[in-house]
This record gives sequence, C-alpha cells and structure tokens, in this order.
Amino acid sequence: MSNRILHIIPSLSRGGAEVLLCRTIELLPEYEHKIVLLVKTQNRLRCNADIICLNSNIPKDILSLKNKLNTIIDEFKPSLINAHLYWAVILIRLCKTNSIPVLQWYHSDLYNKLNKEQYSLKRLILDKITYKKRHFLVFVSRYLKEQITIKLGAKDNYFVLYNFVGKQFYNIPQLKPKPSNKALKILVVGNLRQQKNHLTLLRAIALLPPYEFETTIIGTGPMMAELEKFVRDQSLKNVNLTGSQDNVTHYLFDTDLFVMPSLLEGFGISLLEAMAASRPCIVSDIPVFREVGEDSLVYFNPTDYKELSVKILAFKDYHLRYEYGQKVHQRASLFTAEKYSNKLRHMYKQVILQDH
Repeated sequence: MSNRILHIIPSLSRGGAEVLLCRTIELLPEYEHKIVLLVKTQNRLRCNADIICLNSNIPKDILSLKNKLNTIIDEFKPSLINAHLYWAVILIRLCKTNSIPVLQWYHSDLYNKLNKEQYSLKRLILDKITYKKRHFLVFVSRYLKEQITIKLGAKDNYFVLYNFVGKQFYNIPQLKPKPSNKALKILVVGNLRQQKNHLTLLRAIALLPPYEFETTIIGTGPMMAELEKFVRDQSLKNVNLTGSQDNVTHYLFDTDLFVMPSLLEGFGISLLEAMAASRPCIVSDIPVFREVGEDSLVYFNPTDYKELSVKILAFKDYHLRYEYGQKVHQRASLFTAEKYSNKLRHMYKQVILQDH
C-alpha cells in the first residue's frame, strides 16, 4: 500500500475548507500529497503539495472530469482519497474507487434554507442518490453531522472532526488596558456573503458613539458593493473593508474584540483563531457556535442589531474584555493542531483497516 493521499477540492480560493486542507497537509509530512482542483482560481492559497488544476466548468463538465480523475487515480495510486465540498464529493462517487477508502468532507450547512447561495433541492436529491454506504463521511461539527446524516439517510461510516488552528494564534499577546482616548478595535473575518450577516453588524456599528470604535472587516465576495454603499450612506468613517488578507494574525494583534454575526456556519474557523488569540468574541446565537464556544462566548440574536450594539458597547470595560479573553483562550485549547492530527491519523488508520 502506498503512503499517498489524493485530495480533491473545487478550488483553493480562501475559505474555511481550503484553509483547513492546506494546514492539514502541513501536519502530515509522512504522506505524499496531491491536490486536484476542479476549477481555475486566481490568487489561490499556497499549499505544500503537488497541485493539478483541471480548469473545468462544474457541473457541466462532470463526466469528462470523471474520466480525467480516474486517470489521475490510476497513475497516482493513492492509499486514501479526501473529497472536500459538494462537487468534489459528488464527483468522487462517480469514479473508480472500489479498492481505495474515500473520505467525503462536509464543511458547510448546505441544506439549511437560510443558506440562499448554496441551498438547492436538486443538489440534495443528487447527494442522496449518489451516496454510497461504503464511503466515509466527515463533518466538522456535531451540528453538521446531525443535519446532513438525517437528510442523506446515513446511519454509519461517519466521523466528526473539529477544525483546528496553528500555534501562531495561541502565541498572540494577551490584551492590555486601552487608553480612554483610543478607539476600541473590532475585527470581523469572513467571505462577504449574505449568510455572514455583515449588514446586521454595520447597523449595530451605526448606533455606537462615533470614534469610540473602529471596525475592520476582512473578506471579499458578492456583498462587497452593498456593504460599501451602506458605509457611504451612513457616513461610517470608522469602518474599513479591507478585502482578502493573507495575514490575519497581524490584525488579531491589534484587535480588542472579535465579532461573528453569521446566520449559519458549518464550524467557523476564523472564530477559533480569535479564541486562540484570547480575543473576546461576540457571536450570533446559532447551534454550531454554542457547540464550539459553550459559555466562553457572548451571544446575540442574529436578527437584532440593537442587541448586538448594546453587547459591543459593554466591552468598553477592559475587565470584561480580559475575562472573556481568558475564557475563549481556555476553550480554544481543545482545538490544537496536535489534537487534530492525532485524531486524523487514527481516523485514517480506521478507514483503511475497515475498507480492507
């Protein structure tokens, strides 16, 4: 048996699944890794692996993709295959993998009707009819496992493996008291999509005393123009939409408060980064954040921008920031790279043994 892993993912644009894949490869130097990308992406993440880009048009080219992927599998001879995100999962089910264990990774709340960009009854039906019991499903949260296994009718051969963050986030210095004449710095990280609920955050920011808070929003996506218009219309001089940024740790160094107002998430890796960095976090009250953070986070109703505004204002108090900074850092210790890699290696051994 070869010591090779084949990873299939639609692209390496910046997102939770893509970041997790590249970080995971760094943790597994004992394997030879090859990544197959289905579509061409500009400014893709750097990843320490041999990368093949098939430059396809998904889903139109799925049958020709199947043939190309079968050829790659025959030539590479992997000991295990990881398929990340919807179209990679569907594609690998069409390929010849009878003698190779396959792990299919679900990273997002695909079949939640609030997920207007991804939800589709046709996609759910295709997922159900192509699902193979011999394949293994991996979910990044218990919440996601409960949602998707019910819809697929999957009763076994699945795992829950939480995301992780690297040591550099745990090593960011603790918060210090801030001079009263300095603005409190708020950080938000996430693709600018409707489900990320940035408009609710901006409405909350608009209610806060001017110049007492400075908000940085990192990310890019289809909501950019609408968010920029809101900032202009409301004359929010203290809001900075930076677009995509590679070095989030740089921003966390200078952050007093992290906010994540999402309507839905599969996990929320940027939240975990802020937790590891001891930055107090205000998040929407959704099941997956309760699972990840328990009582270390401050929650708000994601449809109530006035409640969010009040909770942000409370964090002007340094003692409250310090208290919740300690709480989230302690909670984040459950999600280290070492714990993740140990569980992942055990999972790999389990599926390889079971498949044979």
